[in-house]
Amino acid sequence: QTDTSKYVTDVRNSAIGAIGDSMAGGFDENNDVLNQLIIQLFPQTATGIFLERWASFFGITRNSGFQAIGNVVFTGTAATSIPSATLVQKADNTQYATTALGTISTQSISVANITRSGTVATVTTSSNHNLGTGVTVTISGAVETDYNISVLITVTGATTFTYTVAGSPTTPATGTILAAFTTALVPIQASTFDNAGNAIAGTQLALVSPLSNVDNTCYVDYAGLVGGLNVETDEALRIRLQERTANFTAPF
Repeated sequence: QTDTSKYVTDVRNSAIGAIGDSMAGGFDENNDVLNQLIIQLFPQTATGIFLERWASFFGITRNSGFQAIGNVVFTGTAATSIPSATLVQKADNTQYATTALGTISTQSISVANITRSGTVATVTTSSNHNLGTGVTVTISGAVETDYNISVLITVTGATTFTYTVAGSPTTPATGTILAAFTTALVPIQASTFDNAGNAIAGTQLALVSPLSNVDNTCYVDYAGLVGGLNVETDEALRIRLQERTANFTAPF
C-alpha cells in the first residue's frame, strides 16, 4: 500500500493503533514506577514510609507531633462555671479545648510593692498572680491614692505587672496594698498536633460558642502556650538517620 494514510496503525480508531498506544502508555508508567523505586532504594533519597523503614533498621522512629498546652485567664461574673472541653480559638482559627472545669471567682492578693517610672506603675505581688495581659485589676490600700484604681494591666512576669497611673504619686507606694480581680485560670490544650498551637503570653483567644456570664475574650497567662510540635519532616528524619549511620563509634 503506497498511500501512507491507509496504513492500519494510522487509521483513526483502528484496533492495532489503540493497542500500540496502550502498550506505550503502560511501558511509560512502568518506567515511572521503576524510577520511583530507585529513589526509595537508598536512604539518601527515600521518602515517606520507605524512609521510615530505613530508619527503623537503626532503631530510629519519626518524631510525632505534639499539642500545645498552657493556661488562659477567663473573666466574667463571679461564681460562673466554665465547663471542661469549652472551645476557644486564636485569630488564626487555631482551636483549643479546656481540660478542666473552671469557676470565675473574685480574688485578692497582697502586693509587695509598687514602683513608678513616669506614668508606668510596676506592681510586684507576694505570690504568683496567675493573670494575663488585658485583665482588669483593682488596686487598693495605697496611701498614695493615685495608685488606687481599676485598670487594664500588662503582665511582665509571674509576680509582676504594669499599669498606667495618673499624676506623680510618690514611689515606691506605701500602705497595705491589695490587688483584686475576678477571673478563672483554666488549662487548655490545642486541637492540632503542630507548632501552630504555641502562643506567647497575653495572646487573646475567643470563645467559639458564647457562655452566659463569661466574657468572650480570654487571655494566655505569663507562661504562654507551649509544647506544640510539628510531625518530623522527611529531611529532619534523614539527617538523624545519616548522623547515625555515619557515626559507628564504639560497640557500647
